Amino acid sequence: MIPPAESVVCVDACLAVKLILPEQDSESAVALWQEWQQSQIRVIAPSLITWEVANSIRRTVLGERLPVHAAGDAYSAFLGLGITTTTYSRLPVLAWRQFVLASDLRISPYDATYLATAQAAECELWTADDRLVCTVGDELPWVHSLSEIAGQVADG
Repeated sequence: MIPPAESVVCVDACLAVKLILPEQDSESAVALWQEWQQSQIRVIAPSLITWEVANSIRRTVLGERLPVHAAGDAYSAFLGLGITTTTYSRLPVLAWRQFVLASDLRISPYDATYLATAQAAECELWTADDRLVCTVGDELPWVHSLSEIAGQVADG
């Protein structure tokens, strides 16, 4: 487990993809990432992120928004971000109980994994998934959406 005294933030695949592929709010994601890097904030995610980002790149190629020959470079760019992937022996059980079942199945097991990772590390979770933020609402004030800062970047 990561010591809570350390400056840590957890990210999900939705946000990570915006760092490596040109998408809506990519500029906001990059600005947030740069702020974390300048502040020496350690970025973590469950190991699931590697597969989710790979699948997002695949879908982008299949949707003809990224050439096939660029897919490898995109994945290398993701790996180059230096996100620390975490594994916890009890994480799947915690994610299932605390977030999937407790939300009456409104939270996916994938999202629950990110929530459980952030909770275990006692840090904020940042996502580009507004649906997740709306689902957890005020119950989990440590879950933040990229859209919270998107207007600030556009105005800045």
